[in-house]
Amino acid sequence: ELAKIPVGRNVEAIIQLAPNTTRADDRFAGGASFGGGAASENSYYINGFPVVNLLTGLGASQLPFGAIAQAQVLTGGFGAEFGRSIGGVVNVITKSGTNSWEAGGIVTYEPDAWRSKSKDIYYANTGRNPLTDTKLRLAREENSTERTVVGAYVGGPIIKDKLFFFVSAEQTKVETGSVNGFTSASAATNARNGWRETNSKVDRYLAKIDWNLSDNHRFELTSLGDTPTVSNQDSGYDYATRKRVGVVTSSATRLNINNNGGNRMAYIRASRS
Repeated sequence: ELAKIPVGRNVEAIIQLAPNTTRADDRFAGGASFGGGAASENSYYINGFPVVNLLTGLGASQLPFGAIAQAQVLTGGFGAEFGRSIGGVVNVITKSGTNSWEAGGIVTYEPDAWRSKSKDIYYANTGRNPLTDTKLRLAREENSTERTVVGAYVGGPIIKDKLFFFVSAEQTKVETGSVNGFTSASAATNARNGWRETNSKVDRYLAKIDWNLSDNHRFELTSLGDTPTVSNQDSGYDYATRKRVGVVTSSATRLNINNNGGNRMAYIRASRS
């Protein structure tokens, strides 16, 4: 079903397919609302292992979309195996290699030229503030956004009926430029840091090996990663000409922030049936 319907390539979009769910407030760094609960009240699992952001409770580590075999969304009445939640539960099952070879990939590009322009923000007409009423508060028409997604996966047998592997990787890049200063700021302040360019990159991967030791014993090794990187560069903006001006005055690069719990993990599981 996920392959057939037009759904965003992330866990949040999958959650929205379930009833009694909605998007979290944009001020939260990820997550969703189940039954009116807060975005920090949910639990996330991958193959039964908890991957929620332990610091904030907002969202969780995610997989390359091509590595998702099933996504179970529970909005209530879930069993004891899914604890640590007073909201909802998301349990993602990964793909595994089989005797049949499977491979695929995706490349998407969303250019800024194909987007509609953002709308400027104006002060409200209160009738009491003639200096600001109906005047421009924040320029946004110059804002830009470009997005690129590249991903691939492959899986198959190493030894037929015995040993299998599956590997998937995906990278998402988003480049934005936006006015960072209000008209209420001084011209000198806007000339110094009135414009911000942000480059964000999220690298996700999954590597999995399944070994059928016997008809009743199985060994599984899984490694996954979800690592975001965000870089900002500030420069000037001139409201008179409505153009970016000057050179870069400050920059910063941050790792694993404002993400759905970015991290790396590996686990080994043996089962007997």
